Amino acid sequence: SEAESYRKDIVASVTRCRDAAPRVPMADGSTIPYVPMAPEMLDFYNTDWTYVSCGPLNLAWAGVVPPDHELIRQVLAYLEAGRPLGKWLPEQKKFQGWDWGVRAKADEDYLECTRPRKGRAYLWRHKMCYEPGWIPQSFTFMYRDDIPNMLEHLYSLTSNGGQYVNLRGPVEQRDGVTWCQPGQASLQWLMRDMLVREEGDELWLCGSCPRAWLADGKRIRISDLPTHFGKVSFEIRSRVKSGKVSVALDLRLRSAPRAVRLRLRHPRGLCPALAMADGRPVKSEGEWLLLSSKARSVEVLYTPGK
Repeated sequence: SEAESYRKDIVASVTRCRDAAPRVPMADGSTIPYVPMAPEMLDFYNTDWTYVSCGPLNLAWAGVVPPDHELIRQVLAYLEAGRPLGKWLPEQKKFQGWDWGVRAKADEDYLECTRPRKGRAYLWRHKMCYEPGWIPQSFTFMYRDDIPNMLEHLYSLTSNGGQYVNLRGPVEQRDGVTWCQPGQASLQWLMRDMLVREEGDELWLCGSCPRAWLADGKRIRISDLPTHFGKVSFEIRSRVKSGKVSVALDLRLRSAPRAVRLRLRHPRGLCPALAMADGRPVKSEGEWLLLSSKARSVEVLYTPGK
């Protein structure tokens, strides 16, 4: 189809850029690929470091490539490895390459990342970009089921990004539009997908929630959340100290998904010992329960220590 041909052209173009870019030297003498964020930014020293992940990781966010595609793995490997410092520039009193200069007292907090004196330079605030409208990392981690990194990115962005606005300016500054409607919508989109997400023709519930949300006595509640299939409501009550979790579902679906999957991320990483939906046994796959779209009440039992 025309769309598939376009998708292949995009992947081929990004691959050509990667192959044309210099490889990134590592401390042990080896090198790793550099996937540029844009065709005109083949030099990793002169790329805007705060946005280095925004271009390539959008491929996974938009579904152009799967989250385990080699281009995505290579971008994430580069972000973890960091950029070499390069040559020392005495006049500028810094190493070569793009960086974020100090323009306010708040910027000094990030010099360890942007202008290190030794080692390597890492992405500014590492798991985040400072404009929440650009958060492909978090979605990519979600799609890779790397929940700890996804949450680190989400919480860093939510806390540090908001504090940064307060420190640098009340609404907008030359940094870009930090907290604005598109940015806030991206964060809401991410949190929405943590709780309810369409995955092809399946409906996934609580696929990426923190384990702490199921601590004993906690509740997770969603009301009338729109999906491609219809409105979704549910409430999960945790009694994990007693080895139990209860789920009340109200799935008012205009079209039935092929499967409804509910994930219960137990605080201790336990998997269900027994699950019943409306009095009938439910199949489980690790932390996931496979439910009928007509299920109303689910009771889950855990065996302590298993």
